[in-house]
Amino acid sequence: MAKIDAQSENALYNLVKKLAEEYSDFNAFLGYLLKIYSNKDSERDIRIMACLLTIRSSFIACVEELSRFTSTATPGKPYFSLLPQFLYHASIVEPYLKTIEEQYQELRSLFANEPETAKKVVEGLGEVLRSIEQTFDTIGKA
Repeated sequence: MAKIDAQSENALYNLVKKLAEEYSDFNAFLGYLLKIYSNKDSERDIRIMACLLTIRSSFIACVEELSRFTSTATPGKPYFSLLPQFLYHASIVEPYLKTIEEQYQELRSLFANEPETAKKVVEGLGEVLRSIEQTFDTIGKA
């Protein structure tokens, strides 16, 4: 992703909207996996459900925190006037993203011997997670 133009009035607001879209994709992958594993009871399946539920609860906390930012942010304000407020909210979200990443790695290891379709769903979840992290990095480096 290109460096943000500091003069762009809506740059930060647009990036936060992009994060919301990425979170929506992330939730779709989670929902699919939760549906598949919700009625299984082997130890491995319970571990998968524990990972998914931890990811989901961390995910919800991230979305709630970002919605606090978007509900108070005014589109059209200069990027740098919004940045401190966003960085405050991002600092609250960061531990949740770390938890999601840790649980994702555990999930990947649990899916190592699954059919290709299941692996692709987990990899899709990882791609969205990397995109979310990259967007946060872009915002912080602008």
